Amino acid sequence: MKKVVLSAIALAFGVMVSAQDNSSDATLIGQRNKANVDQSGNDNSSLLKANGNDNKIDVDQKDSKNNSTIDLKGPGASDNNVKVDQRNTKNTSLVTVFRGDGNKVHIEQSKVENNSNVLIDGDLADNNNVYVNQSGSYNESMVTVTGDSNKADVSQSGDKNYSSISQGGTGGKAIVDQKGDKGKSYIDQVGIDNYARVTQFGTEQMSKVSQDGTNSRAIVLQKGSKNESEIYQLNSDGSAKDNYANVDQNGDKLYSLITQDKNSGGNKAWVDQRGDSQNSVVTQFGTANIINVTQSN
Repeated sequence: MKKVVLSAIALAFGVMVSAQDNSSDATLIGQRNKANVDQSGNDNSSLLKANGNDNKIDVDQKDSKNNSTIDLKGPGASDNNVKVDQRNTKNTSLVTVFRGDGNKVHIEQSKVENNSNVLIDGDLADNNNVYVNQSGSYNESMVTVTGDSNKADVSQSGDKNYSSISQGGTGGKAIVDQKGDKGKSYIDQVGIDNYARVTQFGTEQMSKVSQDGTNSRAIVLQKGSKNESEIYQLNSDGSAKDNYANVDQNGDKLYSLITQDKNSGGNKAWVDQRGDSQNSVVTQFGTANIINVTQSN
């Protein structure tokens, strides 16, 4: 049994459905919107909604029991481009854009029971770029964007990883690469032109990055198991500027905390830890301070 439901005003819609019990439901309102759905396999479902102009949606589902929901909420959500590719079984993707324009979202899910949730929210949430690639299994990715011209890039090639990215402001960039299993990454950025990159190998790694202000950088690399890194580059008034933090941990049960806040600017911190059960805590206030920590056993 095949189910295809089309309901649209100014609709351009193409659908290809094969095999049994696939379902596609599309509602497009506005002008020059285009949607394409290609389903092959069993029990796949796709729901599309768009209220605006010049939006492009592309959904490709293969194998079984994958679910994709795309909702471009208007009026006025225009020039957005959303692409979802799902393979294997029981993957779930939700993409929601509230009134934003010129956003690009690409989701790839190729293994088993991955979950991706992308939310771009606000009249000023324009020209953002989100890419999520889940090539492992049982991974979860959450991306929330409320500003302009931000970029989020998530790659989960291991299993049972969790990534959360929240970006406000303008020109922020967040990159997460989880190659191991059971890792957790949290990135929260507001302000202008801030950058965070987290790479996790091994098992049960945890990273937290929180930044505001302008042009701050945070880089985290973790290998081994059960390591933790926390980086906070914040000011209550958002005046932090040009701070830099770099954490490299290779071993087991290593812990690093870097705090650079309270009207800070131009501070730099490097932490390099090797071995087991090392702890490093760095706190810098003011401007142009530099610290380098190296520990091994």
